[in-house]
Amino acid sequence: MLRGILALVVAAGLAGCSSAPEDPESADQALAEETRCAGPQDLICAFINSPVRVGGDPVTIPGREVQFFRTSHDLTFIDSDGVKWVAPIETLTDGASIPPIFVRLVGSPTSREFVNAAAVHDAYCGIGNEEGTKFQQADWEDVHRMFYEALIVGGTPKAKAGAMYSAVWLGGPRWDIPEERDMNNLPTRAKQRSLQRTLDFIERKDPTFDQLHEYLWWEEKKMRKRQKGLFGFTQRL
Repeated sequence: MLRGILALVVAAGLAGCSSAPEDPESADQALAEETRCAGPQDLICAFINSPVRVGGDPVTIPGREVQFFRTSHDLTFIDSDGVKWVAPIETLTDGASIPPIFVRLVGSPTSREFVNAAAVHDAYCGIGNEEGTKFQQADWEDVHRMFYEALIVGGTPKAKAGAMYSAVWLGGPRWDIPEERDMNNLPTRAKQRSLQRTLDFIERKDPTFDQLHEYLWWEEKKMRKRQKGLFGFTQRL
């Protein structure tokens, strides 16, 4: 699934808890130092039973170009809040976790830096794992945040982790949400443009995770406003 995410890094997303700033580019960004994972630690921000291992015959999923494999053991990630996230044995993963619509923009990462994070992320929202015990058993925003932290702990550079997080935020799965927050209602081209703007923002500003989260929410809000139009009709994005 990471494969789809890296190319997806040009879509749009909505965070959704507090009000998004009018313009994250011009707003005061003097935020407190974030407490997200900056790397492996003893009791938090760590993988247990790493690295992920797969076994058995490859699995082909219709509509996907890459092959998937099942994990041969449990893999656990402990995030910065001390929450344990588990990819159970038999989790189906392709070692990428990138939404297909963004692969052209982000690429097809299958590096060892990504595979642990991808496997855990796939357990909670990856295609082929719908019958798994962890599938959608946590809030979608928390699952994607965990993915970002797991990437960092796995050794992924901050900018790349931010790009991959943005891709799953804008084009990855969401569940238990109101219809107005469904990204499937927005045109693919609009989401790709939004992702490209987000990638430019990451390159220019080197944002903290919280700043990136705010920016993504602002991008989604802006996309929806453009689509709806000032007079309630659909506009070209």
